[in-house]
Amino acid sequence: MGGRSAIVGFYPIAQSWIFLQTMRRMVKIFFRESEFESPGKITIRELIKGLGLNPQSVLAVKEGKLVSNETRLGTEGEIKLVSVISGG
Repeated sequence: MGGRSAIVGFYPIAQSWIFLQTMRRMVKIFFRESEFESPGKITIRELIKGLGLNPQSVLAVKEGKLVSNETRLGTEGEIKLVSVISGG
């Protein structure tokens, strides 16, 4: 099996699927009460859309700081997605 990066499973998140690969580091994603992983190397916007969420209704936080939707995920670390709430 060449590169040993076979898909080993699918994990449902917000009616979407994120795949896990063996032998690679993953980015941990936290959204509400859920925790899942992504192989990284995609933008925050691509991640949010892949989860079936609206990029205008979710903010991404890394190491306690807001990050742009155009930021690319690295190959490890943690991202917390926070729903935007407004009121009057």
